Amino acid sequence: MSDANAPDGAQAALATSDAPTDAPKVAKPAKAAKTTALPDSVTLAAPHGFYDEAGDLQAWLAGEVVTAKADIKLLIERGARLLGINGEQG
Repeated sequence: MSDANAPDGAQAALATSDAPTDAPKVAKPAKAAKTTALPDSVTLAAPHGFYDEAGDLQAWLAGEVVTAKADIKLLIERGARLLGINGEQG
């Protein structure tokens, strides 16, 4: 299946396409899952607030204890100053 008039790249493609495909496949390493466990509660070291996509104010006061997992995750993701997290001291 060689064509003397084919460009060099095409000949190389023809040569490699006829190669056996029974070579062992190398498995890709699995990506490490983010398994950072959220704390059961967090205490705000400073007030934190923002307007969400709907335009509603989301706000927490300094010293407030938050136990809702969704709120804890949100506060951590948004960089809120939390006691015992992000180097905040109480």
